[in-house]
Amino acid sequence: MRVLIIGATGKVGSRIVRQLAAAGVRPRALVRSREKGEAIASLATPVLGDLMAPETLVEAFRGAERVFILAPPTPEMEALERHSIDAAVAAGVKRIVYP
Repeated sequence: MRVLIIGATGKVGSRIVRQLAAAGVRPRALVRSREKGEAIASLATPVLGDLMAPETLVEAFRGAERVFILAPPTPEMEALERHSIDAAVAAGVKRIVYP
């Protein structure tokens, strides 16, 4: 199972990453910086990307079968989520979890 977590360094996303890791699943985690990636690298495989730059999402979503999307609560939240969903659809993701 190839899982990508959007929001993996936040409160909810980090719990999901820990639960998946405990179940023996190593998800990929979209991060905006190497520092954030290093912080979760023991539990997930970090992939660099920026939800406000859709062109950076192609590689991050490649091969993902399932995606959990939780954008941060900002004024740009709708655009961030739309870019995530568009990238997931373009990559052929089979299941999108959008709470």
